[in-house]
Amino acid sequence: MPTLILVGFDPKRAAGINSFAVTPPSFSALIPHWRTMQIDWQLAGILLVVGAIGSLGRASGQRYVPSAG
Repeated sequence: MPTLILVGFDPKRAAGINSFAVTPPSFSALIPHWRTMQIDWQLAGILLVVGAIGSLGRASGQRYVPSAG
């Protein structure tokens, strides 16, 4: 993402490009481990709640940060 910003992309667009580029390799790396994975549901629940709170906090703070474009 820093490289995208350095070559002139708006930070929001660079974040979107980065998210789009990272998602397919992440899922393809998960496929070989799908049947043998073991999930710690307590940790997964904690991460889900903390992630949701962080996302909501970031989204609500977004309105106070002016866009660079």
